[in-house]
Amino acid sequence: MPHTPPTNLWLDRIAPRACFAWRGRWQTGTVEPWRLLYDHELVLFQQGECRVTIADSPPAEAWPLRRDEQGRPLWRAVSGRDADALARRPTPGTAYTCVAGSFLIIPPETAHVTLVTRGPVVRSCIHFDWLADDLPASPLCTVPPERPDPALVRRAPPWIPPGLVHGPVRLRRAVDDLADAFFRRWNTRRVDERLAGRGTLLELLVRLLADADEARVPTTTDLAHAVKIRLDQNLADSHALPDLLADLDRSYEHLCRVFAACYGLPPLRYLTAARLERAKELLSQPGAGIASVAQTVGYSDPAYFARLFRSHVGKSPSAYAKQTTQSE
Repeated sequence: MPHTPPTNLWLDRIAPRACFAWRGRWQTGTVEPWRLLYDHELVLFQQGECRVTIADSPPAEAWPLRRDEQGRPLWRAVSGRDADALARRPTPGTAYTCVAGSFLIIPPETAHVTLVTRGPVVRSCIHFDWLADDLPASPLCTVPPERPDPALVRRAPPWIPPGLVHGPVRLRRAVDDLADAFFRRWNTRRVDERLAGRGTLLELLVRLLADADEARVPTTTDLAHAVKIRLDQNLADSHALPDLLADLDRSYEHLCRVFAACYGLPPLRYLTAARLERAKELLSQPGAGIASVAQTVGYSDPAYFARLFRSHVGKSPSAYAKQTTQSE
């Protein structure tokens, strides 16, 4: 089924790990027989066109399979009239036309068959787990009449949306660059590079699956940051706090709620803490005057500044200045 939002909540929880990866070129008429995976497979289609047919179970006439001396599957290629007939033959199930600039994520135990309808096809394939859990080792796939051993299937966590994902690549250049970076790391066969490749795989999946509109940072976070910048840049301004924030085009009460939700404290407390830290720095310099320091950090009344300083620091500004200058 096509991928549908929402995505961002569950994407924030994934920690993918690649199990196996390869990329290559396939000519028109190449057939990968009916098979069922043990894990998830991400397929990026970068050139040509394939038809991938998904069914609940493979038909009785599953295409024959050859194996090499190590028992690994060899996909059967056909050509000429056989290939032309095969391309037109109806196959039970849901067919996905996979063109350059599209992708598939095929879940485990999903019966599927692939035919290259317009080659050459260039694909990048990554078998992966959504989480780097301690799962048992498993082969990549089985072919009819065998089915995957249930004890070895690497299923997704329950909060991952079920089913096959098929869609266009939104940011194709960025995705192709990420795929190239992943395969460079994978092909080194170095442990540290493959560990670093997990971050690349995570970004690759996020670029493919995150909804463009949902992916925007919430405006409340931007607004809270705007408040912080305004406070940081106006420590010396003695105007009341609502006046400092007036041109942010929101009510003072709303700005306080947004800031507290993001930073964990009200803006006035943040501003007071920042001003007092600046005052402590100024008081540690020889010859600093209390009235001058108060003015520099936004307090026009030195007496009020002294009371505020004592209540937060535990000593008067003059005592703090004497202590710090003597200790140097």
